[in-house]
Amino acid sequence: MPILDGVEMIKIIRKIDPNVKILLTSGLDSPIEVLPPNISFHLKKPFDAVTLLKKVSELLKD
Repeated sequence: MPILDGVEMIKIIRKIDPNVKILLTSGLDSPIEVLPPNISFHLKKPFDAVTLLKKVSELLKD
């Protein structure tokens, strides 16, 4: 993102609503320990539409 990176954006979102579900997508091979806290799910790029829809559906059911 041009102004904020993903981690900063997540912090802002969490201040507004700490319970919002966040699906992080990334092309990086980051180990789970370095991902931002309170991520509902991490989806590694590349992924297909079916995988994305399944994960969004799972998040909405919770």
